[in-house]
Amino acid sequence: MRGQNNGFTLIELVIVIIILGVLSATALPKFIDLQSDAYKSQLAAASASMKTGVLLFKSKSKISGGGGDRVVYSEIVGSTHQPWAASSNGTSPSTAYTNPPEIFKAAGMDVADWSYRIYTTDTYQVVVSPKQKLDIAQPTQAQVTATDCYIHYKWEVSGTPTIQLFDDGC
Repeated sequence: MRGQNNGFTLIELVIVIIILGVLSATALPKFIDLQSDAYKSQLAAASASMKTGVLLFKSKSKISGGGGDRVVYSEIVGSTHQPWAASSNGTSPSTAYTNPPEIFKAAGMDVADWSYRIYTTDTYQVVVSPKQKLDIAQPTQAQVTATDCYIHYKWEVSGTPTIQLFDDGC
């Protein structure tokens, strides 16, 4: 009896390569979409942390008798029962980058993970985007909002701060 060939034919190898190519072409879009899902999840988690930080600050402020005046709890500065959208310069809100926004501290957010802009119109506000999406040290408000992948925190003169999530561009 003669020896048998134990290898694959060229046609069999080509068929296997074609099948692997088709499988990878159908699976690749799912893996590409994971980055978008990661940005959306990061924004959703930060937004929820901000809401929790606001709730805890408000509760502590009301229990302790704090009100419209400047108050400090656990080194977080705010007034009207809400953390500032701005940084604190020790006595008042500031748009400087020397300290992170007070809402970052209240939410437990690491400032190194975010690109943000503090600004004022009728009140202090901050827009924040993931650093991987917008890697600019001190972006303008327009640069952050142009990503369409950001959170907008608006400190209110009374009531509850506005926290909006924009993730269409993620």
